[in-house]
Order: sequence, then C-alpha cells, then structure tokens
Amino acid sequence: MSTTVGRLVEVASGQSLADLAEHITEPLGMRDTFFYVPDDKVSRLAVLYTDDEGGGLRPIKIGDKIGNNTSTVSSARIADVTFRAAPA
Repeated sequence: MSTTVGRLVEVASGQSLADLAEHITEPLGMRDTFFYVPDDKVSRLAVLYTDDEGGGLRPIKIGDKIGNNTSTVSSARIADVTFRAAPA
C-alpha cells in the first residue's frame, strides 16, 4: 500500500520521493528517515527479512529495492503522532 501511495505522490508532484523529503519528513523533524539508506547510516540499520523464492525468509541486503522507506524509531513515532492527529 505505501509503495502505491508513494508512486501516486511522485506522479502527482512530478518529483521523486527522495526530493519530496524536504517538504514532508524534514518539516516534521524526521531527520533519520530515508527512502534509500545513506552509506554513512548503514551500520545503524537493523537486519530486515523478506520472503524468499523457496517459501522461507532471507535477509534484505543493502541496495535491495523493497519499496519502503527506512526510519528510526524516533522518526517513525513523529510520523505516527502526526498522522493520528490529522483530520479524517
């Protein structure tokens, strides 16, 4: 779902999600939220897993395009509070 919404935002705005960060995540103080993890932040990233072709799980490697953003807990909490406070 978030991948689809992200793509819709890109098409509607004419900008990439990474370029839109200055209008979305930065004003919210989400300084550790990225669509692609910068090399200097990789060591802080927890191992994430995805389905593999054999029905099991495999670790996601840096550089895999999985279609989601990456954030710290504190930045994710800012997003959660902001979205919950938004009018429906």
